[in-house]
Amino acid sequence: MKTRTALLLFLLPLLFFASCNQTSKSQNQVQKSKNEIWEVREKNYSLDIEFIDSIQFYVEKSKTKPADSIQKITDFATAKKMLAGVVEFREHQEYKGLRRILFRNGGIYNSPYDEEGFVAYYPSEDIILFEGGHSSDVSFDLKDGRETEIAGNPDLMYNSPQKTVRLNGYYPGQECDTYYIQKKIKGRFENIIPLSEVFEKREKTFLCHIPEAFWQDEEVLYMKEVMYWEENKHVTKYYKITLINTNFEPVKEAVWRSKNPFDFIPEGYKLFKDEYPAEGQEDGLIKGDLNKDGLEDVIMLIKGTDTSMVVKNTHGKMVDRNRRGIIILFNKKDHYELGLKNYTCFTSENEEGGVYFPPDLGIMVERGNLKIHYAHGRYGHWAYTFTYRNRDFEMIGYDESSNHGPVVLSETSINFLTKKKLTRKNINQLEDDGGEEVFEDTWEDISVEELTRLSEIRNFEEFDVSEAYSKP
Repeated sequence: MKTRTALLLFLLPLLFFASCNQTSKSQNQVQKSKNEIWEVREKNYSLDIEFIDSIQFYVEKSKTKPADSIQKITDFATAKKMLAGVVEFREHQEYKGLRRILFRNGGIYNSPYDEEGFVAYYPSEDIILFEGGHSSDVSFDLKDGRETEIAGNPDLMYNSPQKTVRLNGYYPGQECDTYYIQKKIKGRFENIIPLSEVFEKREKTFLCHIPEAFWQDEEVLYMKEVMYWEENKHVTKYYKITLINTNFEPVKEAVWRSKNPFDFIPEGYKLFKDEYPAEGQEDGLIKGDLNKDGLEDVIMLIKGTDTSMVVKNTHGKMVDRNRRGIIILFNKKDHYELGLKNYTCFTSENEEGGVYFPPDLGIMVERGNLKIHYAHGRYGHWAYTFTYRNRDFEMIGYDESSNHGPVVLSETSINFLTKKKLTRKNINQLEDDGGEEVFEDTWEDISVEELTRLSEIRNFEEFDVSEAYSKP
């Protein structure tokens, strides 16, 4: 302890001297961010988020007893022996995948996938971690069968001193990790604060990667965040998070298994029903087989219920501007399981249309694929086609028609699997109405590094399909 204190007293003047030699621009940035506090007050939780500097972070860390390390077994043979009778693996040469789990509470999980490769087993947490498609984390709590969004990745887990709360997270297969704070309730950890959502809502950016964090006590968490922009370029930030309301109840989220589809709608949302539903969709449920098992799966459009989003439009009418999202459920005969959720990827149906009405959103199932279609009247239409692959819905097609009233000016069709793009241009578009359309076709090869996943599209109004491919 004396050695640590002496070292700290030696380093502090150096850190202070280094900070004083920053450019005036850097000083202004530090002064602006330091001591800024967000007061987050939600229905189910309250916390303060304070921006601090590296000096305060490491000073406080030096005063805090290091948390117990979490045992990690990465040797496959050792983990297989420890989990005999609980986890069955698929083994083929170097591939060590998941076949089946017999959870300790009696539940059973049969994996239909071949891309889940063994990463590690964490005995103290009784969590097993696999690598899924797009290098995403896939984990299971072997005690009760809870999956990634609650089990998390223990490598991203930071426990409080008394282990009553913890920071947890997982890598969803995109640039940044997803983080949440959990509390032990009735003997098991429950998600209580969706920390990544808090940061996205307040800072309009993701909480990216947390390489260091520690709990000062059961209410105060310190975090270091690193956000990578380009190779060898990153931004580092430091936070002090204070839990104000410690009498938490678990945040109600969409369940992952239920007999009733409406149980999957999370708190703060409601089912969105089309004003003029298609035949058979009067209950707001869109049905069709999306995973090719012969059973009708369910798609639901949902809409936020935040009353602050009910505003007056340019015509003086009060309209609901809450965003919409999508939930996809797989039919398992006697129950449904969550296949995908993206709660806010669509705009409200009440957006301003300018001189024309806004595009009309439609969701349908065609030939076993999910189709998201936008109709824009005389200006044409466009549609995205997704198929279920790699535990997500990946975009395999895009179609667009650009119109001038009844005349089609051009059409575009992209197949992301065959990597082909067809552009059809009407070379007779200047003819008087009633003239025949004459199309000139142009085929192009495209390069696709990775298929776009529906779960990763934050909002379709800003999604540029041209970024999903490039020219070879």
